Amino acid sequence: RARGFEPSADVIEAKKRRATLDEAENLSIPPGSEVIEIIRVRRLDGVPVCIDASVVAAGYCDPVLTIDLRHESVYKALQTLCGLSIYKSSYSLEAKSATKDQAVLLIIEPGEPLLQVTAKTSTADGRTVLLSLTHYRGDSYRFQAELYRGTLNY
Repeated sequence: RARGFEPSADVIEAKKRRATLDEAENLSIPPGSEVIEIIRVRRLDGVPVCIDASVVAAGYCDPVLTIDLRHESVYKALQTLCGLSIYKSSYSLEAKSATKDQAVLLIIEPGEPLLQVTAKTSTADGRTVLLSLTHYRGDSYRFQAELYRGTLNY
């Protein structure tokens, strides 16, 4: 919205299920605990730009399933409905090729470039509250960074 686009999403799935071992470990919940999984095709001005799969622990985050996930922010819901104060997200980026299923959802050809972003979002006390795996169309996302070099004493 800040850049003048109208965000929206197609909800592919929004459900409770059992956590995988990796999810349980990352969310610091017992193995087999319930999580909420939300899979959406996110759009800007109607154009699909990414497939976003998010996982949060069930229980304290159940209200996430009550919002209109086509138009509402999961981050905002975590803060306003679940009382979580988001502090930081750690990201990992990797180049991938679109699978047939991803290509259909993103209206691109299989094999076209995607940017896969894995994220862990946490509160100030270090508790991970959201895991996400997002696949951006190669023509819709640009990663920019500034790297600073400190002075070295040789």
